[in-house]
This record gives sequence, structure tokens and C-alpha cells, in this order.
Amino acid sequence: MNPAAARMAGYETSQVIGKLLPEIIPVFNALTGKAVPSPLLETLKTGKVIPLPEHSMFATPDGRRIHFSDTVSLIRDKEGAVTGAVLVFRDITREYEQRQQLYVSNSLLNIAAGIADIGYFKCTADGEITVPVAEKYWPRRDGRPVPAAEWLVPEDADRQQQAWRVFMAERRPELKMLVRSDCSGAPRYFQLHAVRIPAGDGIQPGIYGILQDVTATRESEIRYMDSNSLLQRVLDNLPCAVFVKDYDDGNRHIMANQAYFRMLGFSEEEILNRTDFEFHRPEFARKFVEEDRQVIESGRPLDVFEQFLTRNNRLRWVHTLKSPLTLRSGRRLLLGSCVDVSELQLSRKQLSEANRLLNAVLNHLPLCVIAKDPDDGFRCRIWNNAAGRITGISAAAAIGRTTDELLGDTVDLESFHRHDREAMAADGVVTANDFYTDREGVRHEFKTFRTRVELGDGGQLLLSIFLDITEQTRLEEERRNLIAELELHINQERIINSCLSLLVLHTDYQESLNRIL
Repeated sequence: MNPAAARMAGYETSQVIGKLLPEIIPVFNALTGKAVPSPLLETLKTGKVIPLPEHSMFATPDGRRIHFSDTVSLIRDKEGAVTGAVLVFRDITREYEQRQQLYVSNSLLNIAAGIADIGYFKCTADGEITVPVAEKYWPRRDGRPVPAAEWLVPEDADRQQQAWRVFMAERRPELKMLVRSDCSGAPRYFQLHAVRIPAGDGIQPGIYGILQDVTATRESEIRYMDSNSLLQRVLDNLPCAVFVKDYDDGNRHIMANQAYFRMLGFSEEEILNRTDFEFHRPEFARKFVEEDRQVIESGRPLDVFEQFLTRNNRLRWVHTLKSPLTLRSGRRLLLGSCVDVSELQLSRKQLSEANRLLNAVLNHLPLCVIAKDPDDGFRCRIWNNAAGRITGISAAAAIGRTTDELLGDTVDLESFHRHDREAMAADGVVTANDFYTDREGVRHEFKTFRTRVELGDGGQLLLSIFLDITEQTRLEEERRNLIAELELHINQERIINSCLSLLVLHTDYQESLNRIL
């Protein structure tokens, strides 16, 4: 044993002379730990060179474990008889470990490729395939990959082959593109990524690439885009404005429908990915942001009337409902829908002004105005100040109550109800005289005008206007009495004048007296 061999085995040369080889180099399998017969002894026994099994190693006295390779040669005499053998071995521990590491890396790479559905290929710098993609990705014919034009979907073939030709002709460093193939009968999507590797450090120059089957991902993306497109179409056809804000990204708008853009007067590009402060006046934006914060922090919806100025400085009123939404990722969104109620607000304002004007007119009329709902037991809906002054009953106390409850025995209820029924049955105004006795016992006479009023919602009211003619009736009675008295005086005066005429014009007084009597 030469010194180099002895040192590798962990001995001095003098220590090994006379010992059996298995005692000096005890060979065993690195994976199983089982002893492996000495290749030198096996060769001597059989007369044939026995190769060293893979994964063989031996242990040294100082605890080192050495992977080695060997060469065994037989020594023969002139007659060809085996007289001995020579064993030459060398330490390949580092090479073995590198090879094992490479094997593990390749195994992990193959596992990852299988999980990710990735195939790999290699081409020369001129594009000649040296390592084709696995057949599961790119079919074979006669042991060779089918032509690209056949593998690709026809409508994509020209464009994608042109991209490959540009990559090759211009010697670009890498190429990335999405390709489609229908060789399997159904379209499949593949992500192709090729890189150009220059020569160096023992690496052969060429083009290395991967082909990943991304059909499931791509189909999911298509379904997602289809769902988004459908959602957007639905939103765009809604009559109300809809918007979505990402509260965790500065409360920026991430989605809205066309009604929302039209209502604000801004384009989609001017609103999406922007905050309220970027297109609303600060006073309005601050209010919106504070409301959004309340919704997100409370976790409860908010129903509110809001106003803002459009791009054209038109003041608009909207009825808005805001709701919080937390995604599985923890991302917090704010969903909003709003209806433009500007016209409604204007109508309400006009109606309110009209009501105030009507109330002012009614309350300053010297006439009693009462409106009753025949569909609700003839309960009062309008009762003006004049009615309150005469009856001593305020409008607040009268509204919602019936004539029986309000007037009781101060009026002839039977006559009152009859007149109401007649007015409801008639097509025009029904006039009548009604009487009312106040709390001081004074009897009032009213000229009443009753008519049925049809309402826009299908309902109806009985409108009654009472003109107090008590004084007018008294004066009329006095006028009639005065006329009667005057007629009496006139008749008396005519008689007296007739008598005087007889007395003056006739000489026979006796005859004149007889005629007078």
C-alpha cells in the first residue's frame, strides 16, 4: 500500500503490512449501512473484475467517511494464471456529495415542476431542440415533437411564431408569451419563458426554457373577468348610482357604475382610483369621509341625505345608503348606492311653500274652512283659525276628530250629517244653512258651501266653507220689520189724508162723518 493510499485509509504504511484488506478498508453501502465485499478479494476469487457497487464508502479509524471509486486489475503470470491483483482507488467524497445535491435538487425541481405543471426544454443557440418538452405538454410524432404550427391554435400560430423568430433573429435575452394549444382536443393555455444562456463556467451556451400549463389559472381569470364584466354590465344598467371604495387604500374609489359618473359629471378615469377630495369640494369631501369612517368603525349601514356640487356647479341632493364589507383577506370596503332626489327635494320645497301659503290664506280668511276625510269617518283634516275662533277649538285639537266629537250638541248633528252626505253624492257645490250655538248660548247661523274634492292619490275630501250670516240675518229681519212698520204708517197716513179730504171738500159734515165711519 503506497503512502497516499495509507493516508486516505487513516494509517501509516507500516501499520497496514500483513493485515487483511477488509480490516484496513471496511467497505459498506452509504444508504443501507450494510457491509460490501471487497472488490479486490471478489476479483481474486472469481478471476473476473468485479465493479464497486454504487454508494460504496469506507470509514477510517479517525471517524472519517470516504466515498471512493476504484479500479481493480488482475496480475497474471506467463501462463495466465492469476497471481494477485492491484487496487487503485481515489476519494470522490466531494464529487459524490455534489452529485447527491444535484440529484436532490433535480428531484425537488421535478416535484415542483409536476405540482406547477411545468415542462422544460433546451435548444442550441440556433434554435435546434436538444431537450424537448415532455410529451404530456407537446405531443410527439415518430419520436419528435410535432411542428409548432400544428401544436398551436391556428389563429395564434402566425403571431406567436413571429415572436419566436424575432427572439432568435435579434438575439434577445429572453422571451415571455402566453400560447394556446388544442392538440389535446380542448384549448389549453401555456406560459412560455425562454432565456438565452451564454457560455461560461462549464455551462453550454443555448436557450433554456420552461412551458407551464396555466389552463386552470387562465380559465379562472377568464371566469373572473367574465364575472366582473357581468357585474359591471348589471351595475351600469341599474337606475341608481353605485360605488365601491377601498377604505384601507385611502378610501379610493375602485368601482362605480355609469349612473354614478353621470350624476357627478366626471368620467370613469377621473373618479376610479381617486379620493373624494380629488373631485369634490373640501367641505363636501370632509363630510363624506367622516360618514364613511362612521360606517366602517361601527360596522353598521348608514342611510343619509347628502348634497354636493356637480362638475357644472349644480347643487344636487341624493339619498345614499352606505354599508361596510370586510373581505376574507381583511380588506375593508365601503359599498354605496344613491338616488338623485334633487327634483323630489325641489318638489318638497315647493309643496312646503305652497302649504305655508295655503295655511296663511286659510288662517286669514274670515270664513270657517273645514275639510273632512269621508273614508276615515269624516275626521277633520283641515281646521282654520276662523273655525277655531268661533268654536274655541284649536286646529291641533280638531285635526283627526269627528264632527260629533268636536261640536256635539252645539249643532243639529242630524242636519249636519245629511248635508255632508248630499255634498258627497252631488257633482258640484251644495249650499245649506246650518246653526251653531256657542258656549255663551248665542245662536249663530251659517251659510255653508260643501263640495267633494278628488285627491291625486285616489282619495277624497269633503271641503266645507261656513259663512257666518248671523248678523246679516238679524239685519234682514230688522229691515223686514222696519218695512212692515213703514207700510203700516203709510196706510195709516193714507186713511187720515182720506178723512181730512172728505171733511174739507164736503159741506155736509154729517154725511162726511158717516162716510169716514
